[in-house]
Amino acid sequence: MVGIVAAIVVVGGVAGYLYYASASIATHVESILVYSPDDACGLADEHLAYRGYNTTGTTPTTLALSVPNLNSSACTVFTVGTNTSGFSLSGTGTPFSIAGRGSHSLSLQVAPPGRSFRGDLDLVFL
Repeated sequence: MVGIVAAIVVVGGVAGYLYYASASIATHVESILVYSPDDACGLADEHLAYRGYNTTGTTPTTLALSVPNLNSSACTVFTVGTNTSGFSLSGTGTPFSIAGRGSHSLSLQVAPPGRSFRGDLDLVFL
């Protein structure tokens, strides 16, 4: 009986610690910066900046961004990724095309790193 009670206490303590540890992870994304090193949609020289967000824990955040095509001809974005350490993206809906001087509504999931973070989140379009 003592062994069962001890096991319950240990499991409860570990579960409580894991909940507290994940809830105490703070993510402060100050800006979301979008650029394209290969100039997809004219974004090589003209970097876009969007307002950041704050969250706690490790639950992904949904971002909704309107992405312009700065070129006069249509463009196609084949991948959207990030080079910000620890972050991952899903649901980018690539590839997608944008008409010349048009825009595309992009909704994607951003999973934060498993540690506290403060800084900019880079989104790279190729």
